[in-house]
Amino acid sequence: MAEVATIGMLFFKGVEAIAGYAEAEQEADAVVKQAEFQKKVYESNKRLAEYSAEDVMSRGERAINDLGTVVQSTIGAQRSSYASQGVDVNTGIAVDVAAETAVSGAVDALTIKNNATREAFGYKIQAINYSRQGKFVEEAAKRSASNTLLTGGLRSLAKLGEGAYKGYTAGFLQSSNDDDEGMRLSPFIARNNKAPGRGR
Repeated sequence: MAEVATIGMLFFKGVEAIAGYAEAEQEADAVVKQAEFQKKVYESNKRLAEYSAEDVMSRGERAINDLGTVVQSTIGAQRSSYASQGVDVNTGIAVDVAAETAVSGAVDALTIKNNATREAFGYKIQAINYSRQGKFVEEAAKRSASNTLLTGGLRSLAKLGEGAYKGYTAGFLQSSNDDDEGMRLSPFIARNNKAPGRGR
């Protein structure tokens, strides 16, 4: 009977331990999958930020090219105007005005480039941050999953230990009760086993 009680308790707690560890595995898997999803979101945001940085620089270059066209067209119109007035476009005020227009255009082009560079740099920083966040989420999920499995394993071992202890205790008590019952019945058994006629 004692062995049956011990085995039964161990079996019951063993089932609990297996179920508990399976639940821990499910929790760990859920944590990892959630982290994978978050990492994909960060990677998508990173690619979008990188694309935005490239797009800003491309738009800046197009704006500078367009500005150059406008400046050249303006200088051409100024020279034509002076020429129509009989002014030598290669000397004097005509040259000064053309130079001023060119310098102004160069300053504007530099401003466009600087603005585009700063904006692109901001997007690049965002991309770096998204990349770091993705890695952080992944590492944090791995640690969390490992801790969940470790905790689940320890709880399962605790369940098995509890089952062994309770099974042993139940078996020990049962054995003690059997011994006590045997001691109470011993005199009765001894009297009934005496030979007939003895002691008369």
